[in-house]
Order: sequence, then C-alpha cells, then structure tokens
Amino acid sequence: MFAFFSVWRKGDDIIVSIGINILAVGLTALLLRSLFGVSGQFDDPAIAALPNIDLGPVGDIPVLGSFLSGQSVLVWLAVALAFAVHRFLHHNNLGLRLRAAGQNAEALRTVGISPERIKTTALLACGALCALGGAQLSISNVTLFTEGMSAGRGWIALVIVMMCRGRLLWILLGALLFGFIDAMSVRLQGLGLPQQVTDALPYVLALFVLALSYRRRTRRAHAA
Repeated sequence: MFAFFSVWRKGDDIIVSIGINILAVGLTALLLRSLFGVSGQFDDPAIAALPNIDLGPVGDIPVLGSFLSGQSVLVWLAVALAFAVHRFLHHNNLGLRLRAAGQNAEALRTVGISPERIKTTALLACGALCALGGAQLSISNVTLFTEGMSAGRGWIALVIVMMCRGRLLWILLGALLFGFIDAMSVRLQGLGLPQQVTDALPYVLALFVLALSYRRRTRRAHAA
C-alpha cells in the first residue's frame, strides 16, 4: 500500500506513512474484535514464544554475559542481517542499483532500469523486516498481543535512520543505544521514578538527537 501511493502515485512519503499508521491502529482494533472476539489484548496459553539462544559459558561473564546470552533468535538474526545488508548495498551490483534508486533515479532510467520496481521491492523487504520486529515484541518479549504495544518504536527507528543518514552499521549502533535507554527506563521504575518519566526517556532522547542533527545540517548549510 505504501509503495503504491508513495512510489507509483508520487505521494508525499510522510503524509502517506502517517495515513497508513492511522489506518493500522483502527484496523488492528477492528480485526482483534472480529477475529478473536476480544478488545485491547489477546492472550492464549497456546501461543509459543520464540526460542532464546543460550551461549553457554558466555552467560557466566559478569554484566556482559547476561546481555549476550539468552537473547531471542530474532535479536541475533537482526544483527546478522545488518552486516549482510551492509555488504549487499556496498559490494553487490543489485545493492548499487538499490542505492541509485534513492539517490539518482534518473541514472537508472538511462540504462533501462525502473527505479519504481526497485523501490517497491525494497519496501516489501522492509515490510517483512518490520514484521519480524513486531514478532519480537509479541512472541518473544512477551507471548500476547496488546493494542499499541509498539508504543512509537517505529518512529524512534525513523529517527535513528535520519540521525545515521542511512549508514547501516551506524544504525545498528544507534538502535542498540536506544534499546539500552529503553531498558534502563524500565529499571529506573524499580528505583521509584514515576512511570511517565521513565517511559518518556527514549522519546526525549529522540527529540534531542533530532535537534542536534538539525543544528549540524544548518551549520553545514551556512558554511557552504
């Protein structure tokens, strides 16, 4: 749907994405009621969690061991895919075409390649990866589904991409940073801080990063 309206119909990316997100919120609530007959949350003992990977002796390392061992299979898949996609984009002809589709689409047209088809394929792959992120939330972190359980993490991911200017390995580090802040906010609740304050920490950091990024861009523009 996003590819149709944004790529093929030349709609504004931001407006289309906001519209689809609003649609998704309402559609999720509707399907939850119509398919499962519940509202707000769906929980079933038959839901099986994704397996965690035990790294054996690595788990005995102080601090670091508990961070590395016992993570979901999707966590390690995400890390591996970050390196694999980075190599694909920079050391493969198809990856070069994909980058050109976003940076210089007319160059692709001159050699008879449709940038719209490449963008559509990339968006389909992106949707599949985002679905894996949703699976991590719903059948790994927990084994239930709650309306709005992503809690704006997709927008934080967008901030990370903007902050790192699409450089994949930097995006991986940025995601780890925001994940650390999110986990720390949960820990701080145990110290007596209000939940509203701790829940706001990742979004405050996102706004701070956006402000720094905007300031850097304006300085470069003035210097040029």
